Amino acid sequence: MNWDAIGAIAEILGVVAVVATLLYLAKQTRVSADAAISGSRSASAIAISEIDRALAQDDRLSGLVQKSMQPHMEKYEDDEWFRFTMFARSLVYLYEDQYMQSLRGTTEAEVGEIHAAAVIALHEFPAWRRFWELETRGDTFQRAFVDAVNSGQTTKQVSGDVVAGRN
Repeated sequence: MNWDAIGAIAEILGVVAVVATLLYLAKQTRVSADAAISGSRSASAIAISEIDRALAQDDRLSGLVQKSMQPHMEKYEDDEWFRFTMFARSLVYLYEDQYMQSLRGTTEAEVGEIHAAAVIALHEFPAWRRFWELETRGDTFQRAFVDAVNSGQTTKQVSGDVVAGRN
């Protein structure tokens, strides 16, 4: 065997090694991306669970949320509106985070769409519309999320009944 043949075989083996390495890296990248998406979904589920627990344990907060989902605007005392606003911010921050992660590709696009659609559906209720109008005057929420909610641009539709837990 001459040196040219040995060199050609070595080149072929080198190409095979490079292709195998690239395939391995592609698989590891996919596994890592799947883990990030799973972690994001898990964190969202835990946060929603904590919000649900707070509502179940706090009659006053639960009453304020029920009041916020009335078809007409109820009168709120200053402390009630403050508590409702803090609750609503917590919920909308969670939804915003999932929406923004979907734009970055760190969670499924559908998850972000569902969360944006939930905020859009809350606009059915006057208290939530008032909250949104007041909170979006400044920079409380990220502009991309605010624009998506304000434009209603989402492929998912969530009814107010689902958001209110009536379905």
